[in-house]
Amino acid sequence: MDGQRVAPTYPKEIRTKYTKPGEKIPAVTFHLIEVNNKSAPRKKDIQTLTQDNLIISEVAWVTENHEHVILRMQNRVRDTEKFVLVDVKSGNAQVVRERDDVPGLSTPSYVDISDHSGWSHIYLYQVSGSEPITLTSSNWEITAIHSIDSKRGLIHYQSTERDSTERHIFTVSLDGKTKEPLVDIAKESYYSASFSPGGEYYILSYAGPNLPWQELCCINSDTPIRVINDNASLKGKLSAYSSQKSPGLHSSTQMDTNSTFWSVYRQISKTFRQRVDIRAYLGSDPELEYIVVSVDNRGTGYKGRRFRTMAAGQLGKLEAEDQVWAAREYAKRHYVDAEKIAIWGWSYGGYDTLLAKFPITDWRFYNSVYTERHMKFLTTNREGYNTAIIRTSGFQNVAGGFLIQHGTGDANVHFQHAAALVDALVYEGVSPEKMRVQWFTDSNHNLDFHEATSFLHKQLSKALYEEKGRTPAGQHQWSRRRVKRRSVL
Repeated sequence: MDGQRVAPTYPKEIRTKYTKPGEKIPAVTFHLIEVNNKSAPRKKDIQTLTQDNLIISEVAWVTENHEHVILRMQNRVRDTEKFVLVDVKSGNAQVVRERDDVPGLSTPSYVDISDHSGWSHIYLYQVSGSEPITLTSSNWEITAIHSIDSKRGLIHYQSTERDSTERHIFTVSLDGKTKEPLVDIAKESYYSASFSPGGEYYILSYAGPNLPWQELCCINSDTPIRVINDNASLKGKLSAYSSQKSPGLHSSTQMDTNSTFWSVYRQISKTFRQRVDIRAYLGSDPELEYIVVSVDNRGTGYKGRRFRTMAAGQLGKLEAEDQVWAAREYAKRHYVDAEKIAIWGWSYGGYDTLLAKFPITDWRFYNSVYTERHMKFLTTNREGYNTAIIRTSGFQNVAGGFLIQHGTGDANVHFQHAAALVDALVYEGVSPEKMRVQWFTDSNHNLDFHEATSFLHKQLSKALYEEKGRTPAGQHQWSRRRVKRRSVL
């Protein structure tokens, strides 16, 4: 609708390229162009993988004078990876390493985050391809490299060293011999940092679990240069309210032992996402009285490569098993009503839920770059693809109802997913009393069109509130009889 408040007489069709599993992918080539030379770009033919099986996922300069550039090349299913070094003047190319990834830098070396040890850590590689220098190690993971200071020989990074759900900032020398924290690592915290180009100054951002703040700091001083934002005004206002820390399984839970609560399990996405639902309309609404639970199932990131890759080739299986296990464990607690447990998911999380929003329903419909990486080719893993398709039986048997929400303009998870699922549910005779469906016209994956996000949250709250008041015996006649399907000739 292009921002119009009134729908046009005829809709406009927008054609986009979106390669699905097993289909032909766009051909990718590498070119060099001189900014001060108007001649045509020079194409570099690099014979490492066939054109129909090639993804160039990263390109970076690796010498100060821009004499060499390195390419990270992978096959479609991501089980073959080559680093190719290209000499800019001669055009010669050679494979200097066969394995992993990331940012290029100055000096005749480059820094890479690799998980070949089982955990994502920082390594320093010579451009020539010799054995790397291990800069970090142990059973935790690097989550970001914030700055590489070749002048001082330092790398500033973010990691899960204290806990997989926390983030702290550290500095390590380029020889790997010294490592220091830039923040207090004795306290549970979630930090990020933004460094100046020279690497000497940085903005330190604290995101929780207490009130967020920001400071301007210097790497040579323990005292902040100045406070950017301490949220003092908000702190004063919040002091009038009581609050409670969201407990993890390793923490003691302080709750009213005479009250009973309902639970909402929140599935968001696969791998590199961890979140406890902070939205006040769910976690603190006195009318809803729901406990919001987030579970790091198998396949979640930041717990090592083995834990992260367990779901490979069988997306949805282990994740769903772990969510069900967690729900059953919580149902045993005296303050949880075992009859009123819901689950909500967004995108990949929607695929793993019954209360679904933007759900992936069939991996054949999703983009090839992501799908083939985790599920391999459809021709070699057809059983895995078929097993991963959403089944209608779960919707038939769910005690309460379910809500499906999707934007018709979603260019990530196409509307085809939800449309095919609803069609299958209608065909299988799922009761209209159970199923609620909501389309958001022209909304993309972020639901940022015509106030759709606000409506979605209100609709979710309404669904949970109605589920809270549901009685086991309260069934409409449509729930007591199945729709008779017509014979298909």
